[in-house]
Amino acid sequence: MKPVEILTNFVEEVIEKESLVRKSDKTLLAVSGGVDSAVMCELFHQAGFYFGIAHCNFGPNYGKTSSLLAPVVVASDQ
Repeated sequence: MKPVEILTNFVEEVIEKESLVRKSDKTLLAVSGGVDSAVMCELFHQAGFYFGIAHCNFGPNYGKTSSLLAPVVVASDQ
């Protein structure tokens, strides 16, 4: 099993155990565009969750776009 599959399964288990969201729920992920946000979006996508993305970045790079987030946004539209 690949590391991304292990992590995806773990995230699915925690979300289910804690009753956070269902895969059919319309979930909005607030992201900054950093690596951790990109990973969260990819894990939600790999796990089959229905989600949208809100880019919220009020840090030192406010107003700049991130190249890390772009591939995930495209992937979530599939």
